[in-house]
Amino acid sequence: MSLKDAVNSMNTVPPDASDDEILGIVRYWVDMLAAEEYATVFDALGYALLYQWDVPGPQCIEQLIKRYRSPEFFPGVESFRVTDWRTAKGGNPKPETHVTRYKPNWVRLRGDVAFDLPLNGVDLH
Repeated sequence: MSLKDAVNSMNTVPPDASDDEILGIVRYWVDMLAAEEYATVFDALGYALLYQWDVPGPQCIEQLIKRYRSPEFFPGVESFRVTDWRTAKGGNPKPETHVTRYKPNWVRLRGDVAFDLPLNGVDLH
């Protein structure tokens, strides 16, 4: 399967997908952010960021991440990057990673995913 086919297949979540399958999709996109594949992420998912700033979409994603601030978990840190979720240590000691499912509703929203990005983690490889 080509990267384009893999990216396209990640945009549709089957209605009967398990929580682990959904989190697998999220982790795929976190891997793309950690690899700084901002153009890939924007092309597939980032349409809503188009009007954030007067910069192209991929650079918008990069700037949103770099400009993140968390005085609680990262005091004094001025620049951020997404790191590998498998090895990231430090920062938020209890990152959220879960799927919430909703009962049928008028907006047809089936659920949401909480997944705290691993920022500036220490790579233990």
